[in-house]
Amino acid sequence: KAYWHESKLMTSVDTVEFLKDGTRVSDGCMHTGWLGKDCELLQYIGLKDINGTHVFEGDILEHKYFDDGLEKSSVAVMEYDDNCDYDYGGRCFGFDINGFWGEDITVIGNIYENPELLKDGI
Repeated sequence: KAYWHESKLMTSVDTVEFLKDGTRVSDGCMHTGWLGKDCELLQYIGLKDINGTHVFEGDILEHKYFDDGLEKSSVAVMEYDDNCDYDYGGRCFGFDINGFWGEDITVIGNIYENPELLKDGI
């Protein structure tokens, strides 16, 4: 998917063209522009949250868990990391993270449309 800076909208991507002058992105409807200048691409990481929502880089996720019988939660951004495949709140994992992913992970927003969801400068 792509986030369009001027309209502040997230859309699906229809085409990506690698041209001499840069990368042109289109949603096939109302947006066409240059990667970086007009929009940002968010990569699908190949997993879904507990509700079946696709998880993308830049998504803000909430992780609910139990600690000493008390329900707790943490919020972090899904990011790509060169040292592992993806980093969620300091936890490295590849695409096979079934043990961790089976817990309550929910997409609650993304860094572009919902920056207010990030507390303490995550």
